[in-house]
Amino acid sequence: MENLTDPVARDRVIAVINGKGCVGKTTVTANVAGLLAQSDYRVLAIDLDTQGNLGLDLGYADTQDDDGGRAWPPPSCSAATSSC
Repeated sequence: MENLTDPVARDRVIAVINGKGCVGKTTVTANVAGLLAQSDYRVLAIDLDTQGNLGLDLGYADTQDDDGGRAWPPPSCSAATSSC
């Protein structure tokens, strides 16, 4: 049995996917990510929607932390090989 007090031992992947629009994917993702982060889980929430509303929901849009996507791709990525 794994040690549930160790956050590294609790690594999981959760995907919220639905092809239809306006079904609450971004809202569910923001809320689940926030709750998991408050529970000491490491959380990476990725919004593949071009509207990018997850940043709004999490409070990152229009702040000093919002780079408008200019940090992607990171310098370590190779454009010639398309690998990161």
